Amino acid sequence: EDPADICEQIQQLIADNDFKIKMGDLKSAANNFNYEIGYKMNRYEDGTFGYEYVQGLPNSGSLDGLTVNSPIDGLIHSHNLGTDMLSIFSLSDIFALGAMVQENLINNIENFVFGVVTSEGTYLLSISDPIAFSNLSSGLEILRSIYINYVKPDNSALQNEIGLFQFLNTSNLGLSLYKGNLSNFNSWDRVRKNNQGTNIVNLNCN
Repeated sequence: EDPADICEQIQQLIADNDFKIKMGDLKSAANNFNYEIGYKMNRYEDGTFGYEYVQGLPNSGSLDGLTVNSPIDGLIHSHNLGTDMLSIFSLSDIFALGAMVQENLINNIENFVFGVVTSEGTYLLSISDPIAFSNLSSGLEILRSIYINYVKPDNSALQNEIGLFQFLNTSNLGLSLYKGNLSNFNSWDRVRKNNQGTNIVNLNCN
């Protein structure tokens, strides 16, 4: 994946007021509801999206109402309030993305929008290496045992951000992580290590 290409896609999202409104809806849900909500996205010819609302059951911590029967162009969702909820993508989120890839339910892997909004942050995942990501299903239990060492409900948002990055890097899943501005969704940065390999740096993508 060319970083310039993903940055161009992110710039389109920043310019898309409907997308930012929907992300704002997810932010409100993350701060007020005991269930997850989300939107399936289908891209129009002009690059904007149509949205289909989906909703999970109370206190289930998942989008129980989500069914994808035909290819889509994006999926964004919230994480609801709760002591065991995560501030960032869960492993179940990543597995759901993998299932959509395997079942050919994504129109274009290169520009698929996959996002989460929690009470503490907002993030996007992009599939930067489809071949590496296609191996996801071969080691689900191993990945689960690795993931819980990096991302935990009682971690701070920053700890989970660093943890998820390290998990993706360690597991070689072919996914790239982006962090957004939770206040207005007007900026997104790619989360990466610095050249010394020691600290997490946000590479501006605006």
